[in-house]
Amino acid sequence: MTAIFGAPGRAHLYATLTQLLQLPGKPGRACRAAEPPFDAQVEGWDVFDCGLRDDGAPRIELQRLDSPACGTPLFRSDEGAWQHVVRYARAGSIPHQRALRMVDPVEPPAIKTKCGWCPGL
Repeated sequence: MTAIFGAPGRAHLYATLTQLLQLPGKPGRACRAAEPPFDAQVEGWDVFDCGLRDDGAPRIELQRLDSPACGTPLFRSDEGAWQHVVRYARAGSIPHQRALRMVDPVEPPAIKTKCGWCPGL
């Protein structure tokens, strides 16, 4: 499993999430150019390249960091990481909304069931 933020496993298929998160907002929306670069791993989660599904499509999942640099995971489970990302996406965070849009099409229904609807899902 490779974190998409830091080092994509299939660079020819994906830009790093960090690059995607730095794209300017949609026209008509305020763009927060003065904000520091976004780093999901500091928040205890990331979007991971988990190989291929049975149909050959990429399997991309939003998960907690099991072994973060600080030593102790910030979330008890992936569901905890989902709730964190959804909370920020609902509050209008473009990076969190973009992260939710990146995940495998199979994952959003599970996230919606646990966390409810939010922008990006």
